[in-house]
Amino acid sequence: MLLAACGARTALGEGADVDDDGSFVFVDAGVTRDAARLDASRSDASRSDVVLPPPPATCSGPLFSCGMRLRVEEVTLSAGSCFVDTDVDEGNEGRLEFECFGGLATARFGKTVFSGTFDGRDLDLCAGSTYRWADGCDWTSAQRLRGQLATVTNTTLQFDYVESPVPGERGCASPCTARATVRVIP
Repeated sequence: MLLAACGARTALGEGADVDDDGSFVFVDAGVTRDAARLDASRSDASRSDVVLPPPPATCSGPLFSCGMRLRVEEVTLSAGSCFVDTDVDEGNEGRLEFECFGGLATARFGKTVFSGTFDGRDLDLCAGSTYRWADGCDWTSAQRLRGQLATVTNTTLQFDYVESPVPGERGCASPCTARATVRVIP
């Protein structure tokens, strides 16, 4: 019988005890698993008395993780006097992490963290914030970073920013929008 599992290897006597009848009792983090007794004299592959513990958390991450640097280029504001509540500013660099063949993805620019997905070609990430502005209103922003990572060379992503007063606010300033091109740096 061959057993494969994630985590540290244990030699006989480390993580396993031998009962008086010659069967093994496996110990997981110091806790005996009564249902996990293996009778060494039996070779029946259809045994129902063998219960293996779940794999440790270290096995549950992405199979292949990829990462790239990002650099913000060409930010365009809807008005020159606009304030946008984001760390996606012209010239800033960030970091993109994603599951290489598709899955979860994140990008970070300073304190702004975008979360979303990568399907093997298209990347779609979102972030948001809530802040109080000088007009006395509470504002909320929605920020999106998206594009294709089909080729690594000369790839750019699109950043979009929109904001609005929190529902119920009155007498607030005009909302701002922003767009930017974000270069992917292999």
